[in-house]
Amino acid sequence: MPNSAHHDTISHRRWVLVAHQAGARFFESKHKNHVELIEQIDYPNGRLKHSELKSDKQGRGFDSMGGQRHHLGSMTDAPEHEATVFAQQLADKLDLGRKENHFNEVVLIADPYFLGKLRDVLSSELSKIVVGSHSKDYAHTPMNELKERILALL
Repeated sequence: MPNSAHHDTISHRRWVLVAHQAGARFFESKHKNHVELIEQIDYPNGRLKHSELKSDKQGRGFDSMGGQRHHLGSMTDAPEHEATVFAQQLADKLDLGRKENHFNEVVLIADPYFLGKLRDVLSSELSKIVVGSHSKDYAHTPMNELKERILALL
């Protein structure tokens, strides 16, 4: 017969990341019916429009024969690059929390586009402890409502 006292001492530590291109909120869930905000991160570059980012300007070139002008095309789409940079920062933060044993499970919640970015940059070790991944846009959801929605997903 399992030792129920031992079972109660096993620490269930789950982090929930609710993210979008311009910000993220980290929650901790130690109990089934409770989540607590542990950190909020603002990423202003995620709100910038194409025209406000420096790296989105396309160069111009001339054909060597005939002198016709054409766009050289940008090497990277600047808003997409900013989303990737922020996703990597969040993944690094999660990895650090995993390495420091702050949690043993993680749930990802983000709009479909940013959730894809997050999944692309997760380390293999972190990917192994992702117990939930939800395509939801909660960027502008008030805190009390957000906590209720998170609990409904857990």
